[in-house]
Amino acid sequence: MAGLDELLGDPERNATLAWLLVAAAVFAMVESALSDEPVWAGFVGVAVVVLVLPSLVVRDPSVTLPWEVIALAVLPALARTFGPESLANAATHLGVAALALALVVELSAFTSAELAPWFAVVLVAMTTMAAAGTWAVVQFHADQWLGTNYIRSQDGLMWDLVAATASGVVAGGLFELYFRRRASIDARAPDALGGGE
Repeated sequence: MAGLDELLGDPERNATLAWLLVAAAVFAMVESALSDEPVWAGFVGVAVVVLVLPSLVVRDPSVTLPWEVIALAVLPALARTFGPESLANAATHLGVAALALALVVELSAFTSAELAPWFAVVLVAMTTMAAAGTWAVVQFHADQWLGTNYIRSQDGLMWDLVAATASGVVAGGLFELYFRRRASIDARAPDALGGGE
């Protein structure tokens, strides 16, 4: 399948797919805001900013994360916004883990930081845990100030944090297994950024 690898490794096609996925995330964010889900709309907005950060910093729309990373971050947003209610919690946990994964991929691909594979896995898991904790605090304050009912019980909140941590470990494993060994992030990063070196 060398043809598929060449197709997906092409920087122009990667950027096109990346921006289409970002547009879908913006659509999900607007839909969430219009559906009285302001906290989720805010989370998706933060995710969009993180996903377009390389393009904003370099001021070049062709500089993007690999489309696979963006897809992992956008699919939970779409699932929670447009999917059945039963997917909401799972989509939230996966969205938090995907956001952490995107941050670590940006750090690895677009800076001079060199991450040992084991450290990248731990960093994704820890970033996911931190993001899940922040998400819980935001939900708590939304319940207090906006009259929402995101946190139904302490027991449920604890299990949400456990599930988010497990999602972070899985996302870290994906970083190690796929993005380090199979995907060519360096081929998609311009030379001006050091190609992740």
